[in-house]
Amino acid sequence: MSEFISQKENLESLLLFCMYCDKYKNDTGYWEQKYGTIGTVPETRISHGLCPECFQEHFPVEYLSLCEEGKIVVKQKTMPNNKVLYGCFYAC
Repeated sequence: MSEFISQKENLESLLLFCMYCDKYKNDTGYWEQKYGTIGTVPETRISHGLCPECFQEHFPVEYLSLCEEGKIVVKQKTMPNNKVLYGCFYAC
């Protein structure tokens, strides 16, 4: 159980940036455009990922295949300022 908690903490300290557009994945799982600098806690590690929009644009065949198989679900959320955020979630 302690190994699971340790792995969960490691994943939570990972900050993902899209390798194509530099959006970052926020703590709710949605991708946001980066404006200026992002303050992080010292334990935060930075890595590259792929936002849903760039995944669809650069890998359309794979994107459609995973969506059709029900392996990923793409959700969008409209913020109060009318900004739309996208999230790509693996279906369990």
